[in-house]
Amino acid sequence: MNNFCSHCGARLKENANFCSACGTKVANENFSPNPMPYEKKYNDQNFNSPMQNNSNSGLYAKFYDTFLRKDGRLNRWRYFKRVIIIHIIFSIIQAPFYSSKSVKNISSELSLFLLALFGLYTYLLYCLDLRRLHDLNDSELIAFIPIILSILIAFEINTIPMMVGAFAISMYLLFKRGTIGSNKYGEDPLADKY
Repeated sequence: MNNFCSHCGARLKENANFCSACGTKVANENFSPNPMPYEKKYNDQNFNSPMQNNSNSGLYAKFYDTFLRKDGRLNRWRYFKRVIIIHIIFSIIQAPFYSSKSVKNISSELSLFLLALFGLYTYLLYCLDLRRLHDLNDSELIAFIPIILSILIAFEINTIPMMVGAFAISMYLLFKRGTIGSNKYGEDPLADKY
């Protein structure tokens, strides 16, 4: 019998206490020994969605859970993958604007678009950094440091020292091991693997 997380809809491993995708504690009713009724089993297999009646499912919900959530914990590997995805997407979006020979002659509308894009990029990274800091059981205030450094770099204020600082914080978030077991921010996202 396939079990699914009631929060994000990911498949759960046998006898899992927490969802390996989002870290949500699994309710005991997901593991009831009673077989699933035929109609529900048929619907789940046909639509491949265990959360058909849940309004919190869909593409936006997956995007929100992946990139915009600020609660819970995020392990190193998921943090790395999500940061790489954000960097690639925003690099592709910005590439046509910076490939022209005269970047200084950008119109004011285009400047506002690039500023909004930079704001979205920074906010997405802030959300991921915040959840990573939760996994490290560190202060949430550290998540503001990369934002401040990014703004200073964008305005070309002491660029080299700011880049070194941003790189150091990125390496800290990427390579420091998260706390084992639960902490004040939630359960361990890797609890099933220990």
